[in-house]
This record gives sequence, structure tokens and C-alpha cells, in this order.
Amino acid sequence: MRKIVYLIGMAALMLGLVTKPAAAADLRVGAPIQRVGPAMSTMHLPDLVIRSAYFTPLGNCRPGGPAMYATVKVQNIGNATSPAKSGVGVVQTRDTGGKDWGNGTGLPALAPGQSTTVHYPIYYLQGDPTYMLGNHNFKVTVNAGKWITESNYANNGYKLVKVTLEPGFCGQGPDITTHTAAHIGRVIASWGNTGVTVGRKDAKRVQNGRCVFDFIYKMSNDGDLDTSPQFLNRLTNEKYQAVAVNSGLHLKVGQTKTLDTEVALTPGKHVLTMTLDGSHVVHEANENNNQYHVIVNVDNSCRSPGRTLRPMKPKMMLRQPMGSPANIR
Repeated sequence: MRKIVYLIGMAALMLGLVTKPAAAADLRVGAPIQRVGPAMSTMHLPDLVIRSAYFTPLGNCRPGGPAMYATVKVQNIGNATSPAKSGVGVVQTRDTGGKDWGNGTGLPALAPGQSTTVHYPIYYLQGDPTYMLGNHNFKVTVNAGKWITESNYANNGYKLVKVTLEPGFCGQGPDITTHTAAHIGRVIASWGNTGVTVGRKDAKRVQNGRCVFDFIYKMSNDGDLDTSPQFLNRLTNEKYQAVAVNSGLHLKVGQTKTLDTEVALTPGKHVLTMTLDGSHVVHEANENNNQYHVIVNVDNSCRSPGRTLRPMKPKMMLRQPMGSPANIR
């Protein structure tokens, strides 16, 4: 009897009349009987990745406006369309140096395989403007807050993007300039085309047909940073020849220094040009206020060396035989 029941049961299994019970968690509803693996559970989700990212600094940035723009390309490599998200910073950029400097933007819906490029501003860092200068590493991410359900969150980052902002960016940096006229000897010489006349009376000395004058001027740092590295100022004549140099110079923020040098000039008209930071080694916020000129007319009193008159010998009175005096040197 048992043998007959066994044979009937085996026949029923073979004909599909009876199935072996299975746990509901192992079955996909509405689909043929099969086990569900990890790949099947995520195959109908988007997957966002960053393909490229770069930054464009703005040369005319000002407080309250953008300092640069981020450009980021995002692609959906998943198997489902990602929903549009415009109210949150799905794409974000953050400086890694400890300051909260960055920004973000939303994304449109992306079909599988579709990509988009977004542009968004990184604003002037009003709380600490000088921090903007120098080297920065920006971290760029997509969907860092998991606002969009994805099949893979591990690929939402991008390599650090390095940005170097030189002194002068957004008006930040040292600014070497002058605000006062120069002095040539005892004469005030205003910068520009007015011109002054000097002569031997204004000179320190006369040497080889030239008058040697003190040339005194002031320089100031109107910028937001100390100057670096050390720099020099160069005074040239109308033939672009250097006639005086002040070197080893440095200015702190807001500092003014008075410099004194010498210049030897022949009689005639001279156009003297002072170039502050004459070798252009300091990156300044304003490079357009470093050069000044003055017109100097040297009169003919400087044409020959001055003579020192010897004192006259005392006169001697000698009597002649006839009693008439004669003056003899």
C-alpha cells in the first residue's frame, strides 16, 4: 500500500499537479518562480555620476557678486530616469580648506544614459576676502544628500579640483602706489607734464658736467595684503636708461615709506619715469598705478664743474726811490 502511495505522489510531481512550497521572500510577485538577487533589486533605479568639473574665475568680481563659476557635467548611468530636483543643491561644490565657501544647484530629470552640464556661481567670500587668494581644493559631489534614490551612492563623488587664485583676484592683494609729488633737490616736482627747472643751486654737487640732485619720493601700500617678495623701484630717463634704483623694498598694509636716492643730470630737458616694483615681482590688486613721470629742465649752471676761488694774497706796499708807491701782488 505504501509503495502505491509513493508511486502516485511521484507521478503528481512529475505532472506538475503538486509544487513544493516556497517562502514568499524568495519569489518575485507576478513573475515566473525564480530567486531575486542583488542586481535584480536595483536594476530599475537611476545612477548619477560626475563626468567633468572645472572652475572659471572672474576678473571683474566684486563683493556681493560671483567670484567664479563652476561647470559640472552629470550623467545618469542607471536603468531608470532620475527625477528633476530644482529646490536643492543636488550638484555641490565645497572648499576643503575649512571655510564654508561653495555653492550648489539642482538637476533636471535625466533618462538612462542622458547627461547634462550645469553652471552655477561661487560667490565672493565677503566674510574673509583674503582667504580667496592662493590654492584651493574643491570637492564636487552629486546627490550627496540622497535626495534621489539611486542604485549606487558610492560613485557620487569626483576627484578634488584645484584652483589657484593669484593676488589681485577680486581686487585683493597689495597695491603699491604714490600719492605725493617728488622732490628734486629743493624743488617740488609734481608727477605729470608740468615740469620744473633746477640748477646748481639745487644740487648736492657738480660732477663731470652734471648736477647731482637728491631725488626724494614716497610710496604706499593701499592694498589688502603685505607686499611679497621684496621688490625694487627704478628711475629711468628719456632714453630708458636707469639713473637710480631703490632695492630690497617691502610694504605692510597701509604703510608709507619715504625713499631718497640720487640722480645726476646734464643741462637740458629730461623726462624721468619712476616705476614702482620695476621688475614686476609683486602680484598686485592694481597694476595700473605703478608708473609716474616728471619733466625736469636743468639749466646751464650745471654745464661745468663749480670752481672754488682761492683767497687773494695780501697786498704789499713798496716804496720806490721817487716816493711813489706801487701795488705788487
